[in-house]
Amino acid sequence: MHRILVWSTLWLLLITSQAVHTQSPTDAWPIVEHCVSNATKPPADWHFDGTLLLSSFSRLHTYQQGWDTPRIQVFYSFDIPSSGQLSPDGKWFATIEGKRERVQVVTAWKTSKITIHSTDSKKKYTIPWENIFFASHSLNGHKLYWLDNQHLLYSKDDKELNEKWFVINPFTQEVKPWQNKFKPSTFAVAFSSDRSKALHYEQWDEYWTLADDEHEIKIPILGNVAWSSDSSRFVAYTMKPDTRDVADIALFDSEGNLIDHIFHIPDANEVFWDVWTANQMWSPNDQYILFAADHLYLADMNQKTVIDTCISTRSLTIAWSPSSTQIAIIESYDPKREVQIFDLDRWARYIVAYHSGSVIGWRTDD
Repeated sequence: MHRILVWSTLWLLLITSQAVHTQSPTDAWPIVEHCVSNATKPPADWHFDGTLLLSSFSRLHTYQQGWDTPRIQVFYSFDIPSSGQLSPDGKWFATIEGKRERVQVVTAWKTSKITIHSTDSKKKYTIPWENIFFASHSLNGHKLYWLDNQHLLYSKDDKELNEKWFVINPFTQEVKPWQNKFKPSTFAVAFSSDRSKALHYEQWDEYWTLADDEHEIKIPILGNVAWSSDSSRFVAYTMKPDTRDVADIALFDSEGNLIDHIFHIPDANEVFWDVWTANQMWSPNDQYILFAADHLYLADMNQKTVIDTCISTRSLTIAWSPSSTQIAIIESYDPKREVQIFDLDRWARYIVAYHSGSVIGWRTDD
């Protein structure tokens, strides 16, 4: 209830004291500028809950408030592309072990096993996974996918190099074929949170494909796709007519129908592709979408308004707190290597640690 009151007060402050800027096209949501000050040391009465999960040079680090420095939790293979995936609850970290090899005249990766590591203890579970895949398979297409907090989805080629996908339970060693009609593509895939649907994309396709076990439809979108936690909506970049240029950040329902244009990408903002590799991110409670353009923005789903934080977005990595009230930020090129937390209740940024790497998650400690 306290947070509801705080956000109600904040919203009244925003609409009464900040300038509201319209966008072009006119159907995009209005922008409210509410700049966040530079990061400072946190006051004595401030705190954050849970554990930050950080990565750096094939190591998973954890950090809690009060620690002197982040602590190394897991060492994992740097040689296998896309190795290192957090479970939805952040309790487990899955890695692929193996090495890079030359097979005949091409580069290949030879895997040996999959290991999942606890992010709060020394527990780990390993399952053999011998396979060879080649550089012609996109690196994104060989990512481990968590279906839930116990099951992984990963592929293996047969002798004819036909890719087969399997559901893996590393806790019980059970392996079953993936029975769904739709499969992850070899280039990019974005599963809905309940794994009932997927948006996938092949390298030379014009459009993304929205698929479930019964249907497939083409949607003219680009770039990163982010699903809400209840799987009812997703956000993606729309395409300008007759071009491959990005137009807007837009909201779609689970059937691929356009609901709303959220943010118009200015023509001059060509640099936005590089500012943040995982550009859109829903808050755990689905109230906000965090995204990067020239600044870091918050789209409020309830108010249908975009808040400009004025935070620079050069190579940021981001993680939402489980409570949806704080955001951990690391700027990759920051020479001071600051780990910052943006507190939405106080509308302030605090420096909590220093780390040469990225933030990849935030888990609860219950």
